Amino acid sequence: MKVNLNEKNIGLVKILNNDFGEFLIDANIFIPPDRSGENTNIKPVTFKYYKENWLIPFIEVFKPVGIHEAVYEEFKTNTVRSFINEQLNNPIPGVCIYEDSKLTYEESIIRVTIEEAIAKNTNYKPTFNNRDDKGEVKSLAYIATKSLLYFCSHDANAIRLIKHAEKLDTCLESVSTI
Repeated sequence: MKVNLNEKNIGLVKILNNDFGEFLIDANIFIPPDRSGENTNIKPVTFKYYKENWLIPFIEVFKPVGIHEAVYEEFKTNTVRSFINEQLNNPIPGVCIYEDSKLTYEESIIRVTIEEAIAKNTNYKPTFNNRDDKGEVKSLAYIATKSLLYFCSHDANAIRLIKHAEKLDTCLESVSTI
């Protein structure tokens, strides 16, 4: 993995300065890293450990963190879904789910247009509503529609859609990655 020390991640800098506003996070943020396939001497990180040492502190600092309903749907019945449900039901929720159905009529039209522009650069096909890249595409379309500034993801394709927004014509020029 290469780390570019010449360029600052402006989104991360703003978050560290508490100047972040609302942002949505991708499903992969909830999944513990697993490098065991690359090196058998490295054990996978357990969800319990990841939750206690990363997710809970992350959510406590930035609560409520936002996830799009399509990202929430990616977690059918597992420990991540249970954790998110716990966070939703806390007296002060740690997670907020953003739903397309709560957009105005005008926003819905904008979201569909942006979603189509983003989807053409992914494996997601809105007309088929397939699962490939669905969470990323719907999250990014929602972010652009609502003029939110940040998307938190480890996904290289999602980051590419933002970093090369103008070239790919994704309508994500005003979005930054964290």
